[in-house]
Amino acid sequence: MILHIELEIEQLVIDRLLPLKRQNILIEKFPASPAELRKPFSRERIIVGYQGEARSSEPSAISGGPIAQQRSLNFEIVYQLKDLRDHTASHSALSQVDELLTGWQPIDASDQFQFVRGGFVDWTRETTIWLYSQTYTLPIREVIQPRRSRHMYSPS
Repeated sequence: MILHIELEIEQLVIDRLLPLKRQNILIEKFPASPAELRKPFSRERIIVGYQGEARSSEPSAISGGPIAQQRSLNFEIVYQLKDLRDHTASHSALSQVDELLTGWQPIDASDQFQFVRGGFVDWTRETTIWLYSQTYTLPIREVIQPRRSRHMYSPS
């Protein structure tokens, strides 16, 4: 389930990448259906989406107190392009995405965006659409307050 903070950061990433529009590249959220990625398109686009999360395996807590845990939010940036051979503009845009995101701190409770991996993920022969994906992670410090149980147990 996507929560509010993930959607907020996703929009902040889109806003951060808006300077790429000057290169005639669309910047959009992931479509509702994966099939949309394979439809013909008129110009290159960068698609941004929340991909999931991981949490630190060992939260720190004092019995009955708040739990401090590292939460890493993962975002996928997919560059959709038609012509792989006209890679000068493509490589420039990919480099700019990396420069704009790596080391950027979008909210106070987070660390900085970190590049995780990148590579071609798909190619559709019928429509000659290339998809290049870059994954970034954003570590967030999270403190969870304990929830008290309504049930009272007593020793037998």
